[in-house]
Amino acid sequence: MQTQILTLRINMGVFVYFIVKFAPHSFKAAMNCEEILFMYQSVANVTSVASMPSRYPACATYTATGPPVYVVVNAFPSRAYPEERAAILNMVFGVSGWLALMLHVLIIEIYLNATKDEDERLKKNSAVRRKAAGME
Repeated sequence: MQTQILTLRINMGVFVYFIVKFAPHSFKAAMNCEEILFMYQSVANVTSVASMPSRYPACATYTATGPPVYVVVNAFPSRAYPEERAAILNMVFGVSGWLALMLHVLIIEIYLNATKDEDERLKKNSAVRRKAAGME
């Protein structure tokens, strides 16, 4: 499982690289104002929290007790705007997970097909040991 997570993260980096290289600022994602506010507050930069309503005017009237408000966020790995990084990573997470799973299944199948002779040898060896132990 850990190797699949490592493969997933490598895939995410590759997908983000290709998106930035070939289609920068082309992808958008919908995010909740509460999520964006949390990201801005976790950065602990007071000026960024103050600039949030200017970037997302719909979030200026957001209250925690009201209904959720969604805004469109540019999906780009920007250091200045954490919501853009989150948007692009959320966008590539699913496809990266599926690719990691398929790569591991493919590698396991290749390994099993490549070691058929060893499998037969081990089966014969096991049968001999079971017979010697009186289990057969």
